[in-house]
Amino acid sequence: MVLQRAAPVPVWGWASPGEQIMVAIGKQRLNTVADAKGEWEVRLKPMRAGGPFEMVVIGTNSVTLKNVMVGEVWVCSGQSNMQMAVSQCNNAQEELKNSNNSKIRLFGVQLKVADQPQRNTEGAW
Repeated sequence: MVLQRAAPVPVWGWASPGEQIMVAIGKQRLNTVADAKGEWEVRLKPMRAGGPFEMVVIGTNSVTLKNVMVGEVWVCSGQSNMQMAVSQCNNAQEELKNSNNSKIRLFGVQLKVADQPQRNTEGAW
């Protein structure tokens, strides 16, 4: 994943009410407690561009996120033309072979129809 550089970064999740949570990345270690609904959030201090890092979230369970970059985050949306992968482009193999952008990350959001704002999304990096 990519975290926005030079800005506080919210990290949040769900746990059992009252569960203690620790989030660590680089030299930052933040602790919090899940509220009565089981929701928790911390805000990472602004970081310089770089990586890859590992982010660890520890509560009752432990999750380690690898290959975390810090840099520019761009959110793009649109119609079907926004879904086309490089592998579907003309000369895809040549373009990929000659690419000099090894630090670019892409998160693809699963299509879902909703008539209300969503608190979470399905997708993959």
